[in-house]
Amino acid sequence: MSDDWKQKFAWAFSFDEMCYELSVDSPKESMNGSGVHKAYWNGEVEKVREYCERDVKSSIDCGLKLYK
Repeated sequence: MSDDWKQKFAWAFSFDEMCYELSVDSPKESMNGSGVHKAYWNGEVEKVREYCERDVKSSIDCGLKLYK
């Protein structure tokens, strides 16, 4: 799904916008990808783990809606 998204839509829409359009919970609740590096080096590993797990779940949910 990631390759399809990048090739067809990433130039126009963010992953967060795709989640909104597909009625999928966005993984960007308390952090987005740009904050992972800083959070990790500040010792907020649990916060990074939660973000990554939400991101994977949202990716799966989007894939199920797009390809089911």
